[in-house]
Amino acid sequence: MAAPSPSAVLRALVTVGGLLALGLPTDLLASPTKQPGSAATPLPAQIWNDCAPWDGAAFTVTMPWPARPNRPAATLSIAIWKGPNLSEPSAFDFPADARIGSITLQPRPGVDGLLKGRVSFRSVLPGQPVLGSFDLVSPMGERVRGRFRATWVTRQALCG
Repeated sequence: MAAPSPSAVLRALVTVGGLLALGLPTDLLASPTKQPGSAATPLPAQIWNDCAPWDGAAFTVTMPWPARPNRPAATLSIAIWKGPNLSEPSAFDFPADARIGSITLQPRPGVDGLLKGRVSFRSVLPGQPVLGSFDLVSPMGERVRGRFRATWVTRQALCG
């Protein structure tokens, strides 16, 4: 097999260099929960009672999103517009139904806004730790996935 021509090598280097210059990190598909040399650790999260836009029962889960090179720290916020009484494993697909909730990752220059994908919960019961996972895609095509463990915090939900 012949060696690639110098022009083919140069085109490949220019393509990779261009992607890096645009600030596209090489770890876009890496899970934020992966730590070198250890098993995946759930992200610490908080959960509280909230209100749906029409003032119905809801809950919100937030967690810090770690900073990486070329990427600032952010907050992942998952709002589920349903009462926090899910005793069985449940999954929600976004944006399958606009009345399910919303997921945002902010601030993220160029990727702020609604995410689409799936969020799963083992169960959601007031006062109990909430374990879940997410596999999402930003408006710019960045894949965001991981696991979380949420603890309840007290916030006054003024619905209605």
